Amino acid sequence: MHVSRFFLLSTWLLLFSVQLAMVPSAVSATDIKGDVVAAEKAWQLIDAGALILDVRSAEEYAEGHLEHSVNIPHTEIDQIIREIGENHDRSVVLYCRSGRRADGTLEALGKLGYTAIFNGTGLEAMEATRPPQE
Repeated sequence: MHVSRFFLLSTWLLLFSVQLAMVPSAVSATDIKGDVVAAEKAWQLIDAGALILDVRSAEEYAEGHLEHSVNIPHTEIDQIIREIGENHDRSVVLYCRSGRRADGTLEALGKLGYTAIFNGTGLEAMEATRPPQE
């Protein structure tokens, strides 16, 4: 009887392990840099005509970026202001690698009176939530 219990337990553990190995390794929201909920909202703004600003370095931008985005590093606030223009209510989506630099840029622009700036967070989150291309 003791051997039977051991055999059953071993078999169950083996089957459970095999089933776990067969589960697809989908990328979860916790594996993505950035906030997918914010990124989804960012796409709505982009679809409505928002300017897309990538505030990462030129080197990061060269490695990959969103189509139609303009690259101006977060440290170049004067250049960002020139790109946005005089309309302080212009809709702008910022993104970087994780959302941190975009958040700092959003805060700086908010202090200057810009009212329609949105942090789309990270490039990975933006790419993961990109609406299907038509």
